[in-house]
Amino acid sequence: MQLQFVAGRRRRRWPPLTVTAAVAAVLGLVALAAPGLVAPAHESAAAGTTVTVPHHTVTPIPSPPPPAPPPPPPVAAVHEAPVPAGRAALVATLDGLLAAPGVQGTLTVAVVDEHGRALVERGPDVAVLPASTQKLVTAAAALETLGPDHRFRTALHATAVPVQGVLTGDLVLVGSGDPALASPLYGQMIYPARPRTPLERLADAVVALGITHVEGAVVGDPRAYATSPAAEGWFPRYFHDLDARYVSSLTAEAGLTISYDEPTDDLEVELSHDPVLTAASVLRDLLDERGVTVAAEPRVVGPIAPSTIVLAEVDSPPLAELLRHTVRRSDNHMADTLLHAVALHTVGEAGWAAGDRAVREALSHLDLDWTGVVLADGSGLSRSNRSTAGFLTQLEAAMYTSSNAATWGTLMAVAGHEGTLRNRLVGTPADGRFTGKTGTLDDVRSIAGTVHGPEGAAYHLTVVGNDLIDPASRTNIRALMDNLALALATDLYRVS
Repeated sequence: MQLQFVAGRRRRRWPPLTVTAAVAAVLGLVALAAPGLVAPAHESAAAGTTVTVPHHTVTPIPSPPPPAPPPPPPVAAVHEAPVPAGRAALVATLDGLLAAPGVQGTLTVAVVDEHGRALVERGPDVAVLPASTQKLVTAAAALETLGPDHRFRTALHATAVPVQGVLTGDLVLVGSGDPALASPLYGQMIYPARPRTPLERLADAVVALGITHVEGAVVGDPRAYATSPAAEGWFPRYFHDLDARYVSSLTAEAGLTISYDEPTDDLEVELSHDPVLTAASVLRDLLDERGVTVAAEPRVVGPIAPSTIVLAEVDSPPLAELLRHTVRRSDNHMADTLLHAVALHTVGEAGWAAGDRAVREALSHLDLDWTGVVLADGSGLSRSNRSTAGFLTQLEAAMYTSSNAATWGTLMAVAGHEGTLRNRLVGTPADGRFTGKTGTLDDVRSIAGTVHGPEGAAYHLTVVGNDLIDPASRTNIRALMDNLALALATDLYRVS
């Protein structure tokens, strides 16, 4: 198979290989940023009159229960006795690791126990670029605002009642901010591991209703909120590398457009500059595959919204599943879309600035110190983001005592097993016991997580390094992160 990734005017030709591996290669994070791009946004139209009639409701594909983190591996000389109150030896070990980390740049560290008592700190209040540990802030706000069972609903409306298989008006695809809406092509050939809301269910519903011809068009309706341009601090090449996507209340294929030529087995993937129009086009293609003809070309709803009736609806997987993927796999598009959803539900409007306000409001009950924190996006891509090691450690500790603590623990990457930590600390006392979120930009390395001990004991750890220009510093700070987590796990489990 030949796979092309197209972004702007760049075109890359990949040698034959599995599509999943190729796509995974371009989903990494990127580096230095400059003023962001601005894409035209669809104006939000006034809501039209919606007449609800008995309709065919599409039952979403049941989501399997999330896998529980694997049990900790057996470790020699582990004693389940409570951790002693005196921790002078542990603090001395941590201080020793921090004394000569071999890091040229800005290093910030905060470690606290399950009661919030500080063990070691290095510049815990210094505001730095957090990279993808920012996703923890987004995830916490989404969980606290919407709840783990929340589902996004995408509806298919019609501007007329079908008569004898013919719809004389338009089909209107109405979004509510679902970041997972996608076709089978995306799910099978682009990113099988990503949670997916099956867009084809709406096409199946049209067939089930006996509709064979649509005289109008498939119209995308993004009125829940308009498409956002680039966030402040996004570099244009984020779009070229497909690390960033435009966010809209109606998006399919994770903000991409996909072209597949079955005879030649060629697959082309590029950034969608109009996610609303792309979503409408994907639905039209799915209808065409099912023998439903649509006379007019797809378009976006105009300034005057039509009166409609509801034909069918499809729900996303539950929010907990979306967040699990967002945190473990560091999905930028999903994080940025969820930030907009939090803003819409919390302050009544979506957007980057509204997202900052909404997150602070959503997490206000956790009594966090927001000094120096700047939330320019939900993913951590923006060079305008700022956080502190102290803030991220406070957030981690607070979420483990919140009403969503049980769900929060399942979202994290797991050392030696899951997500971005699956290849780290394998076979050590921290294997299966350290969970958290990593962050990477060209000159940034970060991690925020928790070492889980027996009988509720825990250590919460954040390490953020900025201005890591030389490769040795980037290598050394990763080793420092792992060694700190290992020292904490060794203490909790009394490993000799």
